[in-house]
Amino acid sequence: MTPLAWPLGDAWPSPSKALTSGWSEQDEPLFAAHYQPALLMDLLNARGLSSHQYLRGTGLFYDDVLQAKARLSVKQWLQLVANAGACYGSDDLSFRWGHALWPGHYDAFSQLLQGSVSLQQSLQCMARYRAVLAPLLTPMVWADQRYCMISWQDNYGLGEYAPFVAEAYMTGLLAYCRWRSGEQWPWRVGFAHAEPAYREQYQVNLGDALFFDLGANVLLIEREFLQRPWAEQLSPTALAIAERQCLQQVQPATGFVALVMNALRQREVQSLEQLACYLELSPATCKRKLKKHRSSFQQLQDRVRLEQCQYRFHVCGWSNERVAQHLGFSDVTNFRRAYKRWCGITPSASKRLFLGLL
Repeated sequence: MTPLAWPLGDAWPSPSKALTSGWSEQDEPLFAAHYQPALLMDLLNARGLSSHQYLRGTGLFYDDVLQAKARLSVKQWLQLVANAGACYGSDDLSFRWGHALWPGHYDAFSQLLQGSVSLQQSLQCMARYRAVLAPLLTPMVWADQRYCMISWQDNYGLGEYAPFVAEAYMTGLLAYCRWRSGEQWPWRVGFAHAEPAYREQYQVNLGDALFFDLGANVLLIEREFLQRPWAEQLSPTALAIAERQCLQQVQPATGFVALVMNALRQREVQSLEQLACYLELSPATCKRKLKKHRSSFQQLQDRVRLEQCQYRFHVCGWSNERVAQHLGFSDVTNFRRAYKRWCGITPSASKRLFLGLL
């Protein structure tokens, strides 16, 4: 299966062409434990914690990680995250992990990130090779003439661990941009979850332009930063070699949650029954798989609609009426009720929050 690279704007690839040849699930051991998971383990080791503490219940052994032999599933990975949070004893773990994520030490994939010419190319690289570079959350870019909005695709259903991973991945991208550009960019940072008690960690690692309870994890910046050349770049030959090496490595199939959400974006499916037919499963099996991934059809449908609303509201400047019509609502009142159900606030309240982002 050809890995999927998210392009700019609304031109999403068709799932029928790119995704339905296979998908991966939470319990499949597909990911190299010596890549991003090992970076988290390094922080725990530096804290003086025993691998027996943080690997409890994961089925992993640290010696196998050191030999670059171990593969872990998302389920095992989230158990590692749970253990780490329980025994680390500080609120900065996710942020510190984020600073180490990119370019990382992922062989040719890291070299490709080091050699990208701009943020746009870096994001395309992360999306194309997300199984290595962004396996838990993948960046998706929405842009108009002035603004760029980066939203984060939950590939497997992170559930209660989504805030931890969002903190890490957003910190990681901002740190990577600061390293590549040599300067601080004017990011606006929005989170789906409520403001935590440790806001100072967000300010230290992400700046003061912080917004919570948005219903989605997003980064906003002026579009011109997308194609601004990085300060340092690899030679074209080295970049071409790294690209070829990455293409030769087999990538795991698309995450189940990402598969469903992309089908919803493309309007290939509009009900659980249609999704079951699309995936060639029974409705009962389809429902079980969604539950296994901490999701339901309604939750994912709501998330996709909210994502599209926020892009059209806050980047494109569409009115409530226009967005409601685009999403197929019969009247604006029903749309407002639905929007509040999706993220807990009304469209007008959301716009007020995002005014700070813009």
